[in-house]
Amino acid sequence: MARQPYDGTVPSSCLRRRRKRGERIAVIHGQLGFFNAPAALDVQNSRFGQILVDVQGRALYLFAADKTKDSTCYDACATAWPPMIADKAATIDAMHGAIASLTGTTTRKDGAVQVTYNGHPLYYFVGDKKPGEIECQAVVNFGAAWYVVDPNGNAITKS
Repeated sequence: MARQPYDGTVPSSCLRRRRKRGERIAVIHGQLGFFNAPAALDVQNSRFGQILVDVQGRALYLFAADKTKDSTCYDACATAWPPMIADKAATIDAMHGAIASLTGTTTRKDGAVQVTYNGHPLYYFVGDKKPGEIECQAVVNFGAAWYVVDPNGNAITKS
């Protein structure tokens, strides 16, 4: 899998470890599990209340710039905020507190199928390394805010 160099566009407040001057962080999609999880949504408790997560317990975010089900996050944005991708013919499973009627998909410009919830394309944050981590809540990045999602598909705006 090809490495995509991190270009420093994620706010430093979202990164736990400060980088040394000139140091670059490699982002390897797939190895972090962003594209390997089954297409299932679940709900779990967090310090922000109940939030939407994937089957592995990783937090999912919405991007306030996405005004429709079509994603506006590509290139460097999608490197820092990888979309939740599903197989083209996948049915999105809603587990526990997730609401099946709010699940859906949208086709990205590259043909990949992105999972949506309540009409919002869903994303991961590359700095969330393990289940339950929420390292970049309610920050503005790539022109708009990023929020974890409640079980009704709304942005949780508290930070």
